[in-house]
Amino acid sequence: ETLHKRGGPYMRGSSDPPRPEPRSGGDRIEAAAGEAGDDTEAAFGGSGSEDPRTQRIHAAPDRLDAAPEPTQEIPMTDTAAAISDIFTRMPGRLDPEAAAGLDAVIQFDLSGDGGGVWHCAIKDGACTVAEGAHHAPTMTLSMEAADYVGLISGELDGTVAFMSGKLRIDGDMGLAMKMQSLFRTD
Repeated sequence: ETLHKRGGPYMRGSSDPPRPEPRSGGDRIEAAAGEAGDDTEAAFGGSGSEDPRTQRIHAAPDRLDAAPEPTQEIPMTDTAAAISDIFTRMPGRLDPEAAAGLDAVIQFDLSGDGGGVWHCAIKDGACTVAEGAHHAPTMTLSMEAADYVGLISGELDGTVAFMSGKLRIDGDMGLAMKMQSLFRTD
């Protein structure tokens, strides 16, 4: 029975597989760099005797500094603050003419960061908003709070949200279809 170890026989009981010895490729690289002479100086901006790998590392920050500056900052949104603002402004955004004769309660079940439950009571062309569930909503709108912010801001289309499952409606579907005309977006 022949056992092997690195470069020779294994010692009995050892289970290490044979591994190749490391090569010393550094000598070949240094020789090639030294032979390059003027080419190395032209390529890396130094004398041919310097190690081109070191010069390449030193040259990298110059290229990174030349990257263009961003032209616009992307603001970070606070979903909870946006949701609070939406429901605070909701009574003032109701279009009294579009809401004439309507007596309905819309409940908003928003999940995720900034989520919660609110309801909006519309009666006689006026709107009141309260936090918490209503005992008998006419319609319930359920979705992620961040998606609702997108819906209100116009970044997310209501039909697309509904068809993709991001928006769920329970109750009066006709009221859901009328919501866009009930509230002004200005």
